[in-house]
Amino acid sequence: MMTDFILSERLLPEEEVIRLQQNTPTDIIRNQKVCRNAQKYLSWYDFLELFTEEDGLEDVGHHCNTCRMI
Repeated sequence: MMTDFILSERLLPEEEVIRLQQNTPTDIIRNQKVCRNAQKYLSWYDFLELFTEEDGLEDVGHHCNTCRMI
């Protein structure tokens, strides 16, 4: 499993891995419910561009409050 690799390589502390294992599934479900009625979905390209400095949320016209936490 990926978590085994992360732990064996000490990429994250064990407590963080456990927290992610417990919370990530519920975080994904919560975000799906929040964005279920969104009228615009980002393409993969636009989504990945959110993580670059020269592009941002306003540049792609996306105004989901959940994504603003990124």
